[in-house]
Amino acid sequence: MQVSQEFARLVGPTLGGITVGYISIGAGLGLDAVMLCVSAIMLMFLKIPRVDHEPPNSHSILRGFLHDLVGGLLELRKHSWLWITISAFALINIASTGLTAILLPWLITVHLHLPDTSYGLVNSAAGLGAIVVAPFFGRKKAHRRRGYTAYGGIILNAVALLFLALVHSTIELMRLMVLANGVIMIFMLVWESSLQELVPAETYGRVASLDLFGSWTLLPFGNVVSGWLATKIGGVQTMLIEGTFMICVAIGIMMIPSIRKFD
Repeated sequence: MQVSQEFARLVGPTLGGITVGYISIGAGLGLDAVMLCVSAIMLMFLKIPRVDHEPPNSHSILRGFLHDLVGGLLELRKHSWLWITISAFALINIASTGLTAILLPWLITVHLHLPDTSYGLVNSAAGLGAIVVAPFFGRKKAHRRRGYTAYGGIILNAVALLFLALVHSTIELMRLMVLANGVIMIFMLVWESSLQELVPAETYGRVASLDLFGSWTLLPFGNVVSGWLATKIGGVQTMLIEGTFMICVAIGIMMIPSIRKFD
């Protein structure tokens, strides 16, 4: 699953950068539209068994939602590694997304004056790092010392993102993105396998939903803060601050006994 997502990230940005750099932005958007149409057509061939049931009313929908929500929260309470990591990533994702989605395009096109193709190549390098790591690390039949492994990957990811602000060429940026996404893939594999192995099947969907909601809930606020801070103190300084912030959060979480002992 992770490899298929990262393969798209490997091919897509490079194709987009080449199309925009050598043809036009309109051609790039047209290519996107064609690919989306092909995806929609492919989804039409899905064969999903039809289940006949009585349409629920608004009261039963609300009651079912509250029941699932409470059930998911109760399951989170049983696993400290779960709710601690979700809470930590509500903060880590602010800095990480601010660096990669808000400030990296500015760094490449405005600060370093690199060509349009550079941004595509840098994003493709991120996909390459993840694809290289996923098959090797994903073959492990058992993960040991998961807390150290997962948050060690986050620390290395933060260091690589921090150094983006200190390099000046497309090749250097690509190398750092290969490292950054390679080590974040280690975290993702530990996290996904831990969810599937340790969370009961009947509550997995609720926990996964709370994970997505909690990890990304502060992202709109974080993007605004990243942009505002960059205009006040400068983009490079903001990247250094956000990278350092990620390192501090990851080290702080790793100091928690339940994370250190998570095996």
